[in-house]
Amino acid sequence: MFATYFERLLARQMPKMKAIGHMSGKVAKIIYSVLKTGVPYDPKRHAAACGIPWNEQYKEKPFDIDVEPFEAEAKMLNGKSSSVELVS
Repeated sequence: MFATYFERLLARQMPKMKAIGHMSGKVAKIIYSVLKTGVPYDPKRHAAACGIPWNEQYKEKPFDIDVEPFEAEAKMLNGKSSSVELVS
């Protein structure tokens, strides 16, 4: 879904670096909203807010990523756990 939005920005003749900046801001707003409200990220709602028609392919994960180390580090940085070993 982010790729679709990025391609739309490029199609509007937006310079690539400016489009990347737009995407960075969008991701930052989403992360802030999730952290502030505690409501899990909903890609369908986000797609609708961006005016992107929902496509089931957006649910596919391009990579099989183990998010556990990232979650543990985020909790540690948030002060919820002090017994976390950082992965480098």
